[in-house]
Amino acid sequence: FADNAASIRDQGLYDNFDPVLLSNEIHFIKPEVEIYTFALDKLSLKPEKVVFIDDQASYLAPAADLGMHTIQDLSTEQTINDLSRLIEEQNGFTL
Repeated sequence: FADNAASIRDQGLYDNFDPVLLSNEIHFIKPEVEIYTFALDKLSLKPEKVVFIDDQASYLAPAADLGMHTIQDLSTEQTINDLSRLIEEQNGFTL
């Protein structure tokens, strides 16, 4: 929501993120494919170079369809383990 986003921005909580892509500003929302392609374009990244993590399974499919790696966040430990495994698979080494 715009009011919440403004408050978060005023508190400096977005300062460590670049870019910050907010649905109310870019006018796309998950799971619309346009939000994923917008983010890829903004970051100048190819989908296969991106890991998309979300707690909502329905938001993962469009990212996967574009070629992104996806992880459903069910717990911190599981997400870290899944991400570590993906890094190991992609780079051929164990963390």
